[in-house]
Amino acid sequence: MRNFITAALKKTEKLATEEKVSIYENLLKNISEDDDLMIMVLDSLSTGIIVSDANNRIVFINKYLAKLIRLKKTDIFDVNVWEIISEQQISDFIRNVLSAKQKRASKIFKYNIEDKSFAIEVRIFLLKHASGKTGYMINIENVTDRENEKSKKKRAESFASLTALTAGIAHEFKNPLGSMSIYLQLLEKQLSKQGGIEDLDAFRESLKSKVKVLSSEVERLNDIVVNFLSTVRPRSANLQ
Repeated sequence: MRNFITAALKKTEKLATEEKVSIYENLLKNISEDDDLMIMVLDSLSTGIIVSDANNRIVFINKYLAKLIRLKKTDIFDVNVWEIISEQQISDFIRNVLSAKQKRASKIFKYNIEDKSFAIEVRIFLLKHASGKTGYMINIENVTDRENEKSKKKRAESFASLTALTAGIAHEFKNPLGSMSIYLQLLEKQLSKQGGIEDLDAFRESLKSKVKVLSSEVERLNDIVVNFLSTVRPRSANLQ
């Protein structure tokens, strides 16, 4: 459309005034129709759109914006972008980004309205025309469902990690407990043996060896518990 307008204006330089007026009227009509089409497209989006000029004044907002966030003013033009937004955190974020002239920024805000939790993502992009004119486009979107899915996925991953950790600990406990069970059975069998003890020293050494194994397995279990606790318990830094 821009190239067509430029070409049309060049051709009208040598035309009579009446012909120029007719062409200009047609051009304005076409521009108006294109503008209406653009606004209709932007208004049909399920995301909020704000466009500002180089001075951070509002040029355009679409209809869906008011469904996402509360607006302070109905007269939105000739005011700074952040001045129309009721949510203070979002307003401050936009003001800080635009005042610092950042090229792009994004942030997710979470708040409650009537006992319902919402997650709103604000994305800001610098607009720059070939002529040197600049401005900003601010995209505000309801990402509650997406954030809820992320939370569910995170909880599922945490549960899977906990399950794997539990299985690992159970496996580590199973081996020494199995060994202890065997040696306890041997001790019970040895102590319940009928008849006198022929070699007392050998009997004592046999008992001591079994008790030593049991003690070793108890120590092994203790090491597993200590290592587990040192992993899950936060430590205080001891800088030197």
